[in-house]
Amino acid sequence: MLRMKFIMGLLFSAMIISAQDKQETVSLWLFDEQVGLYPSQVLENSSENNLPLVLGLGGKIEEGKFGNALSTTIHDKVKLPEGELKFGLVELEPESGRNVPPLTWYNAYFAALMTSGENHLRKEVGFLKPTETKMNLGDFDWTIEFWFEPDSESQTEGTVFEIGSGPRAENEKFTRLSLSQDKSAFIFFN
Repeated sequence: MLRMKFIMGLLFSAMIISAQDKQETVSLWLFDEQVGLYPSQVLENSSENNLPLVLGLGGKIEEGKFGNALSTTIHDKVKLPEGELKFGLVELEPESGRNVPPLTWYNAYFAALMTSGENHLRKEVGFLKPTETKMNLGDFDWTIEFWFEPDSESQTEGTVFEIGSGPRAENEKFTRLSLSQDKSAFIFFN
């Protein structure tokens, strides 16, 4: 697992160029929530588009260089309480015709996520469908901007941003920006 600390925040800025040369920030996560939040807590969005994330088992908020930051981590095995399906507390088998089980809190090893297909993880947030927002990169100029500090011990590729239609790992319908395993380059897949 690549350990990255997003020092200031993730700014997803689609630079949409129109006749008036209008530039618009699509999404801005400052990750300025309090240190010590537990997985499933909401990470607020500071743009006018209201695109919150939910903290996963692979992430935590910690002190950064200029304030708090999102950091990847490997949490100890979390003992989950018995619960209802709508809160992602029940392990599910893959649906008929699928190989990947639905995302639950038993397999939610992401740092931060916005989802519409797995909305039982945090139903009360009301996520928009990311692929139907301006976060879905189109045929216009756009920028993804972030500050990060890679962990020198990490030996795996790490995903910075990914958007697509699921279930993940069962199709090639996604766009991903990741850092290479040797940390020498960013990889863009579309």
